[in-house]
Amino acid sequence: CLSWLPVYPIDVIKTNMQNTRGNSVGSIESTSSPTVTASLSSEKPSISSSSSSSSDTNSDNLGMLDMAIQLFKSGGLAVFYEGITPKLIRAAVNHSVTFYVYDLITTKLLT
Repeated sequence: CLSWLPVYPIDVIKTNMQNTRGNSVGSIESTSSPTVTASLSSEKPSISSSSSSSSDTNSDNLGMLDMAIQLFKSGGLAVFYEGITPKLIRAAVNHSVTFYVYDLITTKLLT
């Protein structure tokens, strides 16, 4: 469960990078939780509207570090962890069921 904590901000950055490269938010809405979708749809306008002044760097060509900086400027540190609660709950349930089934199977096989 707690393994999501260091990885989740990278997933938020990656998802925002994909959104600014032309993927529609509607396609993500069907596969992600409402909290994550709400944060993505609210972040997309501020990220895409804040492009730098140089001609060769625009919001479509942001690297991971540039995207992280843009996200931090637009929402602070909290933007990287919005929507993590549903993922942690899902991971806890998933892991507990996995270990329970594993225990049942090994018990049946060894007896």
